[in-house]
Order: sequence, then structure tokens, then C-alpha cells
Amino acid sequence: MVKVIHAFKKLEEINRDLVELGKLQERIAEDRDYSDYLKDSFQMEIKKLSGYREDLLEIEVKTQASTVQQKIVSNTKEEGKKLYDDNESSYRAEVAQEPAVLEPKKETKKKPERPVYKY
Repeated sequence: MVKVIHAFKKLEEINRDLVELGKLQERIAEDRDYSDYLKDSFQMEIKKLSGYREDLLEIEVKTQASTVQQKIVSNTKEEGKKLYDDNESSYRAEVAQEPAVLEPKKETKKKPERPVYKY
């Protein structure tokens, strides 16, 4: 079984490769002896990747209804409050365990104030 996220990542990778191959194919110089061979190679690779992309798009997605329903039924307000309380208590415990280390403030020399002259 393939997860949806993995299919999307593979699809993005294939699309990126197709774009790069198309750009490379356009940059091949026409006056070289090897240009026809390279263009044919790029075209074959583009067809192969397009086939992979079509296969990925045809995959049927199956959902696990019990997991999805269980997440929907849960009360988000209660979960949010519980999460906040847990985070707050762990933060307070963490702060209480660490000794407070305060660095002394560095004193900077201030320039003496000059009188403001009005003209």
C-alpha cells in the first residue's frame, strides 16, 4: 500500500524531471553530429516519465473509514484545551528546573548631551 503523500512527492519529482528534460532538449545545438541521438534519448525518457505519471494518476485511493471518522468525532475544543494545559505545565516544570542565569548588562558609554541651539 502506498501512502498518498508518497504518491504526491513522486508526482512532483516526475513533473520536475519532465520540465528539466524539456529545457535541456531545447538547448541542444542543431549543428552537432550527436544532436539527433540526444534528442531521441530525451524524447524516450520524457515518454517513459509521462507513462509513470499516468500510472500514478490512475491509482485508486482507499481510506480507512474508522480512523477518519474517529478523528472527526473527537471534540476539538477539549483537545485544544488539553494540549494547551499540557504544554503550559511542561513549560513551567522546565522553567522551574533550570536555574535562572542572568547576564549582567553591559554598560555603554553615552555621549555627553550637547545643548540644542535654536536659530
